[in-house]
Parts: sequence; C-alpha cells; structure tokens
Amino acid sequence: MRSKSLSEIFDNWGTDKGQCAEGQLGEAEAHGYSGLYECLFYSNRSEIRTVLEIGIGTLIPDAPSTMVGWALPGYRPGGSLRAWREYFENATIFGLDIQPDTQFADESRIITRLCDSRNEAAVRAVMQDPAFPAKFDIIIDDASHRSADQIATLRNFFPYVAERGFYILEDISIGAFQQLVVPVKAICGDNPFFFLGPCNNVLVVMRRD
Repeated sequence: MRSKSLSEIFDNWGTDKGQCAEGQLGEAEAHGYSGLYECLFYSNRSEIRTVLEIGIGTLIPDAPSTMVGWALPGYRPGGSLRAWREYFENATIFGLDIQPDTQFADESRIITRLCDSRNEAAVRAVMQDPAFPAKFDIIIDDASHRSADQIATLRNFFPYVAERGFYILEDISIGAFQQLVVPVKAICGDNPFFFLGPCNNVLVVMRRD
C-alpha cells in the first residue's frame, strides 16, 4: 500500500504548505513546500527526533500572519505540527507562537509554548524549559514573514540547530532574497545555504559545524 505523500498529509491537516497549485485554496494558493521537504527529508525521516516550528498558525482574524483566508477547510491551530508528527513518526514536534489560541497540551509528541522568537531573552528562557531539547534536527520559521523579524529569529535560533540539522525560513517576501544574503552569512558563517522561489520562497541552511 502506498504511503501518503507529504502534500497529502499537509492537505489532510488543513495547512497551506502543500503543492503550489492555482485555485487549491480558493483566492489563496498553497505555498508548495511539500516537494522541497520530501527532497530534503524523505530518505531519513525515521531518524529525525526533534522538530521546532516557529509560528503555529493562529485563527485570530486580525492577528499578524493569521491563517484566516489561507487554511484549508477544517484547519485548526497547530495543523502543521500535527502534519510533522505524522510525517516524522519518531520525532517530538515543538511549536512556538505569541497568540494564545495556538497553545494545546493534550496531544502526544507535540509541545507548544508562548514565545516571541524575536526576543533574545524570551528565546533563552524557553530553551531552558526542561521539556525542550538542547538542539533541534529541524527548525522552521513560519512566523511573521517580515524580513527584520526573520533575521532576528534566525539570529536567536540558529545556535540551537543540531550538527547536520536544518534551519528553514518560509515565506520570504518577493525581492528580499538579495538583501538577506549578507545578514544570513553574518549569522550562519560558512554553513551552506540556498534560497528557492518564487512559488515556495524559502531559505534553507544546513548546519555542518
């Protein structure tokens, strides 16, 4: 029996991370991340133990980066966390957000906390939580989508990427790639990275040191 693709898993949980197909979300479109993520992680998905996603997906209509208008029918906050739990069957999935409707504590292998990823002191505090690991195999920033916030989040969280782990920044503004190169190199040093767009506008960094 064929296992479900990551795109199918994303769609099942109502996220906007599936294949980039016009009309899939009505006025909005899926971002098309599933193909990239399967290329990166399919062969070793059983070895992934810790995944952090920053930005859980609020449904508060006027909140920054709300999922209202983007999510598929049936979505509820934490859809992508549940999708990652299904895809990475041996991993614990961690989620951070600043909106109260994103927090839940009644599901296995998912841990959520309130934290402003741009705030260095808040990040240090949450990383001292006994429930959190010292490092993550994968960190995904799907939070505010503003370049300044994305760079601040990268600066605060890149030290917590495990060796040979990945830091992925989703939803980079069109035209922002060039202006991000210098600050990314300043934070990530000689660790290899690449940008991908325009349908799925992402930064992928692999930590090799």
